[in-house]
Amino acid sequence: MRGVGEDSDEVLFLKYREGSVEAFEELLERYEGPLLRYLVAFTRNRQQAEDLFQETFTRLVERKEYYTPEAPFKYYLFKVARNIAIDAARRQKVRAALSIDESNEEDSRPIDPVSLDPDPESTTMRNELGSILKRAIGELREDQKEVFLMREELSLTFEEIARVTGAPLPTVKSRMLYALKHLRRSLAGRCVGFRSVDEAFEAS
Repeated sequence: MRGVGEDSDEVLFLKYREGSVEAFEELLERYEGPLLRYLVAFTRNRQQAEDLFQETFTRLVERKEYYTPEAPFKYYLFKVARNIAIDAARRQKVRAALSIDESNEEDSRPIDPVSLDPDPESTTMRNELGSILKRAIGELREDQKEVFLMREELSLTFEEIARVTGAPLPTVKSRMLYALKHLRRSLAGRCVGFRSVDEAFEAS
């Protein structure tokens, strides 16, 4: 007998709409890893990423009738996750701006909950580089960071990224190029102990 593990994503979601909890759990298992990694890298906050992950699948449940199998399920899923992450980032920026306006004290500025300045005495070079890379990614323009993370964390092709974001293919490729240039510049002066930036990327 054919199990749900052999079904395509599209078939699984249609089965879920018909009432199959097992089909939904299979989809959750398939995408939990890559989608959560993308959201963690996007937010730089594990707890927030987990909340956004839950919100993404809650949105799928609430709007399950809107999905049509003509569109690949992963495009639909990533587009929902992308929109939720972008909305959350915008709300966070508004809250940060209000917080700064409410106080003239420098110490009142919102602090990133993820420490990106590891103690070199208590961390390995690999962990230190990972923190540097996270900071560099966080400094990217939002559209460049989005393309970079979809490519690196979700392993989407440029064509797939263009479909998810709605941006023209040349624009997607250009954003990736500028993201890589920025990251190379950011890492070039910080990769102590590595022969090249490429080696540092591989180590991270």
